[in-house]
Amino acid sequence: MPAAALVATLALSSVGVTAASVGTAVLSAAGIAGSTIVANVVGGAIIGAGTGALSAAVQGGKPLKGALTGAISGGIGGGVTAGVGEALKGAGLSPSVAAGISKGAGGFAGGTIGALAGGAKFGQALTGGLISGVAGGLGTGLGKEFGLGEAGSSLLSAGLSTGLQAALAPSASRTLGYGGGFTPQVTQQAKGVTTPSTGATIGGSLAAAPGYVPGGAVFGTSDSEKKPSNVWNTASLRTIGEENA
Repeated sequence: MPAAALVATLALSSVGVTAASVGTAVLSAAGIAGSTIVANVVGGAIIGAGTGALSAAVQGGKPLKGALTGAISGGIGGGVTAGVGEALKGAGLSPSVAAGISKGAGGFAGGTIGALAGGAKFGQALTGGLISGVAGGLGTGLGKEFGLGEAGSSLLSAGLSTGLQAALAPSASRTLGYGGGFTPQVTQQAKGVTTPSTGATIGGSLAAAPGYVPGGAVFGTSDSEKKPSNVWNTASLRTIGEENA
């Protein structure tokens, strides 16, 4: 989770601002009687839009796109979390386990769909959703079990999210994931920093390509189609020899 989004999430959690409380306040102000699930959808979307826009702005991205992606992720995540929580009532689970499962389900759903809405490929979105679900579920469950409070649970979820992302995609130059608080996370290489392409890297990439064999066709050409040519400029060699004589 980016630092700006983490600070915002911790600040909201420390004063008791949650998706449910925000959604309930908005629905009450509008004179709408909504269920807990509806309140979580509305509140999650509002919080997600704010943290998403802030995160995108700090990282040099597009705040409007960050807000849209965050709203989708937060709304879906908040709704699924509340829905699963309602379904687990009476299941005989401990409060910490039930909270962890519901938060994990919401994190997975919100993270995956939010990433797809942000333009990520399906594989990236699925990975981001899994990271969000596992981090959010474990962070919430453990936080409730050990009495860490909302802020402590959010901080634990953020740490787990960062660790899981580093473990699952250590070499990715740009990965789109979502933290436990349904906050879009974009990790990019610094501008102007490039990785030099070495012969070994290029050769390894070609060797890994399906159907590639040395001397065979690569990108529509074949080594056997070309006749050997003298790559040396004999006139230049003669001039160099005369200068060194």
